[in-house]
Order: sequence, then structure tokens, then C-alpha cells
Amino acid sequence: MATNDKKAIASTSELVPMGKDKDNNELLEEKGKETNDIEAEEEDRDIMAEIDYDPNDDAMHVDFDEDQWLPCIPGLSLTMATIIFAIIGAGVGIVIALVGPVEEMNQNYMMDNMNVTEPFDPDVEYGMYKINDVYSGGYMNATQYVKYVMEQTQTSISTDMSEPLSDDWMKIISFPGTLWVNALKLLVLPLIILMMVVLPSRVDEIGFIGKRAIPLYLFTSTCAAIQGTCWAWIIQPGNIGKQPTLEERTLSDDDVTELDAFLNIFYNAVPNNIVMAMADLTILGVIVFFLGIGILLRKPNVKEEERNTVLNFSRAILRCCMMAVVWIIWFTPIGMASLVCIKIASTENLESLLAALGFYILTVLIGHSIHVFGFYPLTFFATTRGNGWRWFTKIYEAPLLAFATSSSAATLPRSLQVADKAGVRRSIYQFILPLGSAINMDGTALGFPIMVALIAQLNDVELNFGTVIVVMILSVVISVGTAPIPNAGMVYLTMLFTAAGMGDLAGEGIATLFVLDWFVDRIETAVNVTSDQFVAKIIDEVSLNAEKKHVKIVCGCCLGPNSNINSEYDQAATSIKNSEPEADV
Repeated sequence: MATNDKKAIASTSELVPMGKDKDNNELLEEKGKETNDIEAEEEDRDIMAEIDYDPNDDAMHVDFDEDQWLPCIPGLSLTMATIIFAIIGAGVGIVIALVGPVEEMNQNYMMDNMNVTEPFDPDVEYGMYKINDVYSGGYMNATQYVKYVMEQTQTSISTDMSEPLSDDWMKIISFPGTLWVNALKLLVLPLIILMMVVLPSRVDEIGFIGKRAIPLYLFTSTCAAIQGTCWAWIIQPGNIGKQPTLEERTLSDDDVTELDAFLNIFYNAVPNNIVMAMADLTILGVIVFFLGIGILLRKPNVKEEERNTVLNFSRAILRCCMMAVVWIIWFTPIGMASLVCIKIASTENLESLLAALGFYILTVLIGHSIHVFGFYPLTFFATTRGNGWRWFTKIYEAPLLAFATSSSAATLPRSLQVADKAGVRRSIYQFILPLGSAINMDGTALGFPIMVALIAQLNDVELNFGTVIVVMILSVVISVGTAPIPNAGMVYLTMLFTAAGMGDLAGEGIATLFVLDWFVDRIETAVNVTSDQFVAKIIDEVSLNAEKKHVKIVCGCCLGPNSNINSEYDQAATSIKNSEPEADV
């Protein structure tokens, strides 16, 4: 039966016209493409399923899908909605700014009384005046004189310049933006407190590889923040377009020396009253206090039951705060339209502002380019004796996708494939890359000081040396807690403005920065993903080198003097490779 069926099928296929062969081939190609897509999706799922790092166990992880903003408007993503609303707000603000102040002419009338004494004239009607006296000139002078009061009306014309928007309309337009910024500020303190309490235990749970990677992440982020601070005050993009309407103000007294400003960093880190520090948003003091609480919770003196109770409570509230961040981000389009409209409408010199933003982009590009193509290769050579530029040519696809998606979390599946293809061991990249997408934000740490400096320079706010250092330190700390989703950094940006003494400029600063945030955020995300790839390779090489007899590892990752990395390399690498299962990538 089977043979007859095959013959029947073969004979039937011979009767099919030649013209349909092409259609069949096209159908087969389409089915082949669908099969490849399905296999690629299954491959991504398999890779993510094998990851040792489970984001669901991380209290700071949030499930965020920005592809759909409102269900009633299909296909409209949050990013697109924000851009559309910002363009609308900018358009309205430009119209208001171009209209300019309205000139109003007012005619004023003023009554003026003038005493007049003149000879009596019978042709003049004196009845319309108030006559005080009528008298003659004397014995030899028979002329009669009249003394009366003449009332005159003086007319004056004054010109007043009135704004195109009244104060009431300004309040109405700025209401959504102000409310949105207040909501962002509301979450700053609880997020910082809970993050610092949970952070030490979070480090304990990441294992040996993570404990080696965490210091390296902090090192790269610290260097990124230092570079951002240096470039922000070397180029000074905000001085290109200062606001002419604001008076110059300083945040420090004239008597404060550089030494006092430096010592104030430590005074702020150790406040004498933690409640007052929380009320005044002395962020550095809050971080040090609650980070100390998180570290002390790990001590043996604290019972495990008590420690777990505090940590579980903190994780639960932290999850709620992260969900609240997502809710607030959903209102970004409305808040941004309000802030951008008010900012542009109240700016007297748009050309200077645009010039300052142009130099801001230049500063961002210079800082991130030097960090990627200068700092990373140097660190790569110090730790592996390898060529960092050659390594970048192997992993460039990951940062390229990160630039397109503006999300390190969305880039993670592709980053795992790129690392595997580049030769990183699976046991390393399956842990380092997901961990890095959650806590490694070199681009964010580099960008925050530039943003704060730009707003300070635009508004003639002088930041003393101590304040600049505090902003730099906080940029590193809060970059660890920034969620890997678009626009999440705005929550912590309000905190940086407050720490720099510019809390009242938070709304204006966010509106100014958002004009180019869609581009800057993509650059920062690409840098974050690049850093993850470099760290994964460095940890991989360091782990291999640690097995060698003639290699000395110093500072956790760097190769010591007289280290021979070629000695026994093949033997160690082969033994470790053979001990691992094959990667299904």
C-alpha cells in the first residue's frame, strides 16, 4: 500500500503544471522563513531559561512593555506618544514665544486747577469758572480784574507690555507637569532607603563570579562619572546659552573655602539627625545611614528570622515603589507636553538655548566616545593583556541593537548570543550579562553630571567643589538602581537636582533635557551594553588566568607584574571548557 501511494503521489506531481512550481517554491521559502523565526524565538527562550540570574527574584526588576501606551490607540508606544506630545507642547510654546509681549496703550486723564488773574473781558463767559474775586486796579486805575480758578484736563498716554499668557493660564498649563514632577520627587526617598537596605544582601546572593564583577562594575561606573564631571566643566555647554531673565545666584557663601566644601561632603554623609536629613533630602546622609543598616543586617548578631523579616518587608515595598515608577512613567507624555510648552514659552532667547543644547550633545558624544574607545580598551589591556578595539569589533552588534531599542533589558537576548559567538564561556555570560543589564549603567553615571551641570550653567547657579563631588558620587550610586527601561532615570534626576540645591529647577531641567533625551538615552544604553560585554570577557579571562601558576591577579582583576598569561593557558582553558556542557546557541 505504501509503495502504491508513493507512485500515485509521484504520478500526480508529474501532472502539475510548470507554472505552479514557482508558487510551490515561494510557499516553501515562506514556510522556511517562518520556521527559522520560530526556531530563533525558541532559541532566545532557551537561552533566557538557562540563565542563573533570575530577574523575578530581584526586587528592583520590573516588567515593563512600552509598545502599547493606551489600549484605545493601538500601535502607539509610550516613546512615540511622549515624542508626539512633546512636539505638540513645543509647537504651542513656540507660538506663544513668537507672539511675544502684547503692547497696550493706556490714555490717562488728570484734572489740574490753575489760579488765573486777568483784566475783566466782557467777551469771556466767566460763569464756567469758579470766580474767587472781582476788584478794580485802584484810584488812578479804573481797570477791573477777575480772579478765578481754571480747571484743566491733562491727557497722558502710557504704554504697557503684557505677557501673551496670563498668570492663570500659566498655572493651568503647568499644572500637569508640576504634578508629574512632584510624583517623581515623591518616590525618590523611599526608593533610596529601600535600595540601600536591600543592596548588601543582593550582593551576597550573586555568588563568587558576581562578587568579582561587582567591584569592576563600580570601578567602571565611578570612572564614567569622573569623566562626565570633568567634561561638563571643561566644555561648559550651559554657558553658551544662559538665561537672561534669571539673576545670578550661588549655593555657597563667599567665606566657604575649597577645604570647607570638601569637608562638607563628609558632614553631609554623617548627619547628626537622620530624620532631619530625610526631611531636607540630604541624600548622601540617607544613603550612608541605610546602607549601613543593610550591611549590619548581615552580621551574625542579627537573627536570621529577624533579618529575613526586614529584608522581605523592604523587598515588598521596593517592588511596590518600582511598580509606582512604571505608573508615573505612563503619564510622561502629558507631563512632558506641559513642561516643554512652559519652558519654551518662558524662554526669551531660544537661539542661545538651542546652541547650549548643541554643545550639550557634543559633550555627551565626547565623554561617551572616550569612555568606550579609550577607557574600556585600557582596562581590557590591564586585565587581560588583550586588544580592546579588536574585542569591540566582535561584540559591536549588541550596542548597535541597544542604540536602536534604547533598552538594555530588550537587548539582553541578543547580547547573550553575541557573547557566545565571541567566545565567552556560557557559565560567565549567562550570569554577568543579565546582572549587568540590571545594575551596570556606565552611560547613565557619565550622563548625570553633564545634565546637572548644564542646567546649573544655563541658570547661572554656581556649584561649589563639594556639591560637584556629591553629584558625582550620587551619579554612581543611583545608576546602580536605575531600572533598565526608557525614561526611568528621570526619577533619580530630580533627586540629583535636589542634592545640588536646584530642586526648584527640576521641572524646567527635565523639560530642557527631554528635547534631546531620546538621542542621549540611546547613546547611554549602547555604552551600558558595551560595558557588560567588556566585563563579561574580562571576568572570563581573569577566571582562566587565576588557574595558572605563573599569573598573579592584583586588585581583583588586574594582572600583576611578571605575569605570564601564555603559560599553561591552553591546558587550563581546555580543561575548563571540557567540564562545561555544550551551549545550544
